[in-house]
Amino acid sequence: MTPKPSHISLHRIWLIVLIVLLDQSTKHLVVSSLEPNRPTAILPAVDFVLSYNKGISFSFLQFVNDAQRWPLVGLSILASGISFWRQFPVAIRISFWQFCRGSHNPHKESSDVRSDPTSCLCCTW
Repeated sequence: MTPKPSHISLHRIWLIVLIVLLDQSTKHLVVSSLEPNRPTAILPAVDFVLSYNKGISFSFLQFVNDAQRWPLVGLSILASGISFWRQFPVAIRISFWQFCRGSHNPHKESSDVRSDPTSCLCCTW
C-alpha cells in the first residue's frame, strides 16, 4: 500500500487565516485603545498595561541601541535555512555538495577538487 501524500486541507487553511486575523485584530485593538505603561482597569481586580518587549523571552538580551536585533535576525535565517535544507532527501543534498565541490567536472583529478578554491564559488567559505 502506498502512503497518501501529505497535504493541508482547505478547512485547516481557513482556520489558520481566522486565527491570524483574530490575533492581528486584537493587537490592533489593544494598541489603539491603551496608552503605553499606563494601567487601564478592565475589571475591579484586573488591569491591562500596554508594554513592549524589545528583547527575547522576558526581555532577555534587551539593549538600549537594539544591538541584539541583527544577530537574532541572522540566527533566525540560519535556523530557517537549516530547517529548509533538511526537507530535501539525502541524495539531493549529496548531489548538491558534490556539484559544489567540483566533482561534476570530469577533467579535474580528485586531489585538485579540494585544493582549488575556484572549483565552486558558492562553497568557498
